[in-house]
Amino acid sequence: MVWILSVIIILMIFYLTVFNPTMLELSIGALGYGIILVTVLAFSITKWTDRFPFSFRLAIILGFFLFLFSDWLIAYHFFTDPTFLSGPYVGITYVFGQLLIQLTTYFGSRGS
Repeated sequence: MVWILSVIIILMIFYLTVFNPTMLELSIGALGYGIILVTVLAFSITKWTDRFPFSFRLAIILGFFLFLFSDWLIAYHFFTDPTFLSGPYVGITYVFGQLLIQLTTYFGSRGS
């Protein structure tokens, strides 16, 4: 159920902010990539109810959200508004997202 809701949300966000009919092939590719990323985010959200340490659950969800958000910033800049100031925001959200994702192995091994 989480995945279906996530895909519906990403479809709406994609259509309202990123979709560019003049770049149809690239838009379709970006949508496919967005669905892959939101699938990983949905999977991480399902870990919230598992018996993992709180730091693990928070890091994996926030990490994948920031990773998805950084790629949305790139897509918005490329497909919709080339003047959109995405450079530093992409870097910051990407680095922190990846850092949190990588730290989940440490947080998961610490136990409760």
